[in-house]
Amino acid sequence: MNKIYKILIVDDEASNILFLKSILEIEGYIVFTANSGMQSLNFIKQNRPDLILIDIMMPTMDGIEVLDKIKSNPETKDIPVIIITASMEDKYKEESIKLGASAFITLPISRQVILEIVGNIFK
Repeated sequence: MNKIYKILIVDDEASNILFLKSILEIEGYIVFTANSGMQSLNFIKQNRPDLILIDIMMPTMDGIEVLDKIKSNPETKDIPVIIITASMEDKYKEESIKLGASAFITLPISRQVILEIVGNIFK
């Protein structure tokens, strides 16, 4: 029997959440959402997801801060994190990889590429 993976999408833009959630749910993933960094950290404490997709550009606590908190916590450091952004700035990619992100996705992106990247995480 195949494992059913739980994925948390963290983004303050409802349209981005809807786009990613619809793609992943069709493939059988269980998808949870959070619209802020703090909300995501609270969710992660209660329900350990198998994968986290985080947008960089969020108010109050950006995706880099959330990634840093996840990776510096011994209880959550092994959860794979994919960073998602519309920004083309290399500094975000460099910082994300340095902090331990499993992948970095620049929007816009196709359904096929998202599924390939997520699928590779679970291999």
